[in-house]
Amino acid sequence: MLPLLHVQLDNASDNKSRWMLGFYGGLIKLGYVKEVGLSMMMVGHTHEDIDSIFRRVSEYWKRQKKVHTPSVFLTYLSNSVQGAVVHPLVEYVHDYSAFFADTIYDRVEGINDAREFIIKEREDG
Repeated sequence: MLPLLHVQLDNASDNKSRWMLGFYGGLIKLGYVKEVGLSMMMVGHTHEDIDSIFRRVSEYWKRQKKVHTPSVFLTYLSNSVQGAVVHPLVEYVHDYSAFFADTIYDRVEGINDAREFIIKEREDG
């Protein structure tokens, strides 16, 4: 079990939706991680980290042939950034909305004001 999964996101409402929070809670409940730390960047600063990576990817891809298959896409992505870890292609996505529909709150108070918080299991389960 990982002690902490840190996730950095922009401050869009979709990233704070009950479905995303339910997914993170599921990772904790199923024992994949002990806590999930969420950081929402300030408006105007949401892309500064990833933009440098995308620039390197873009520069590499301009020198390559066209991408015609998912496997070529993953190869180019892996080769474009030194040390990048490219995970296998996801061929199926679960319907988390249906799974969590009856188990999580519709609204979390104060979540739109928060930019950084920790999700963890309560001591009483």
